[in-house]
Amino acid sequence: MIGLHLWLGQDYNLVNIDLEKNLPTLYQVFKLFTISSVIAGIIALFHTKNLLSTKLKWLLFPYWFSFAYIGLDELGEIHESFGEAIQYSEGWLAKYGELWTSIGFSSAWWLAFFAPILLISLVYLYYFIKWLYKENTHLIHWLIFGISCYALVFGIEFWNTSNAASGYTFDQKNLLVTIEEGLELVGATFFLIFNVKLYQFYFSLKSKTKPSKTKTLAKK
Repeated sequence: MIGLHLWLGQDYNLVNIDLEKNLPTLYQVFKLFTISSVIAGIIALFHTKNLLSTKLKWLLFPYWFSFAYIGLDELGEIHESFGEAIQYSEGWLAKYGELWTSIGFSSAWWLAFFAPILLISLVYLYYFIKWLYKENTHLIHWLIFGISCYALVFGIEFWNTSNAASGYTFDQKNLLVTIEEGLELVGATFFLIFNVKLYQFYFSLKSKTKPSKTKTLAKK
C-alpha cells in the first residue's frame, strides 16, 4: 500500500495514504478488524479450555476493544470529533482544554483528549507484557515493533500540528504526514503478525493437550 502511494498517490486520491476514506483506509480498517477478530479467537480458546480467569478478562477484553475501536475510528474519524469537543464545548471539557492551553499545548486537540487514556494504556501495557513474558510466548518483539510504530505516529502528529512546525513548508508537512500514515500501516501489520502468532501459540497448546488427555483416559 505504501508502494502504491509512492507510485500513484500524487496522481490518484484512491491510493493516497495521506487522505481518508479511500483504499488505504479500507485496507487499514480491514487489518484492524482482523486483529480484533483474532483476539476474539484467543479469548474463545481460553474460554473453551476453562482458563479465562478474571485476570485474563481484564487483560484481554480491553485489548480486544482497543483494536475494535481503532478500526471504527479509522473508518469514521471519530477522534477528530473529540478534539472539537474540547475546543467548542463548555463546562468541564472547556476547563480541561484551558488547562492544556495554560501549559502551552498547541497540537491537535484530540491528542489532549486521549492523553489520560494513553497514560492508562502505559500501565496496562506493563501488565500485558509482563503476562506475555510469564507465558513464554517469545513473541513480545512483534508487539514492541507495533507499539513503537504507533508511538512514533503520536509523536509526529504532536510535532507536525504544533507551533513548532509552523515554519515548515507544505511539502515538509506533507512528508511528515506520509511518514506518519506509513508508520500507522506498518504498525498495524506488526500487531496483526503478533496476534496471529499468539493465536497459533495457544491453539497449538490446546491441540497438544488433547492427545495427552486421551492417553491418560486410555490408561485408566
